Amino acid sequence: MVLNWVDGEENDTFQRQRGYTEGILVRRFWRRRGLARCLLVRSIEMFRQTGMEETTLRVDTQNPYGALRLYESMGYREVRRHAFFNKEM
Repeated sequence: MVLNWVDGEENDTFQRQRGYTEGILVRRFWRRRGLARCLLVRSIEMFRQTGMEETTLRVDTQNPYGALRLYESMGYREVRRHAFFNKEM
């Protein structure tokens, strides 16, 4: 599964054509078969066909399944890093 979306209002405000990809999920049994890459390739092509000039996504850099490596291998580059903090109560 992959969730793609476009924020038209944001694109108008910032004068850009950007699509967002998030929620790329492959069930455990089907992992390591290239399905996430295939979903991402199709998402990028869909964005291209709809006139988007860039696509962006977020990734957990500690993801144990190689998500960061996949995105970098497809040409995505890091533009911002965030830190999240939790406190148990």
